[in-house]
Amino acid sequence: MEDVKHVVKMLLVLTALPAIKKKGMKMYPNKIISGGQTGADFAGLEAAAALGLETGGTASYNWMTDEGPKRELLVSYGLVAGPYDSKTYPIRTRLNVRDSDGTLLTGNSSSIGTRLTRRYCIQEGKPFIENPTPESLRAWLRINTIHILNVAGNREKINPGIFASTVQLLLEAISRPKSYDMQCLNCNTRRNIEMTEVAYQKEMDAGGILCTNCSKVNQYLMVPYSSLQ
Repeated sequence: MEDVKHVVKMLLVLTALPAIKKKGMKMYPNKIISGGQTGADFAGLEAAAALGLETGGTASYNWMTDEGPKRELLVSYGLVAGPYDSKTYPIRTRLNVRDSDGTLLTGNSSSIGTRLTRRYCIQEGKPFIENPTPESLRAWLRINTIHILNVAGNREKINPGIFASTVQLLLEAISRPKSYDMQCLNCNTRRNIEMTEVAYQKEMDAGGILCTNCSKVNQYLMVPYSSLQ
């Protein structure tokens, strides 16, 4: 789990993401819960903490994860232990579906855990979305008025990298767009761009932002006005 925490810290350094709570602004969601397992579950908790959202959820009765019991860590994210379950995870899985307004599922849709979560969503009459883009997730959260989001999916051991990709998805979908005043260093054209800091960093990591006037793309082509002062 410490390796997992290191990954999200690196992601947040790259995105330089600020807290997004602002008085009078509706936010979907305002809380993220999960069962506390490695991978997608824990990504939901870490992303929520980075976004300044409330965290919680129901863990297995014995606080078990793929890395052993993690009571102290999960309690720090507001999780509580579920009732005794001879199979360890099904009861807490259902409770998290029931206690949320909707569920995000990431990873392999045919895994046993994902199929079980999907079945519980249907039985409880709760909406769910699987492996969405940031844009479709953002729209789904608003359309379904998801105040409490349950994040579930594959364990890190089963699907290496699912933690990082789920964190990235949540940060990009939930963080609020910022307004960037930009100037092209090639043709000096100025324009305003609205995007999240995560999306901005993603564009820069991919090589830069396209200037619509001169059609040049470069890591240092488009910069905020403040950088030129």
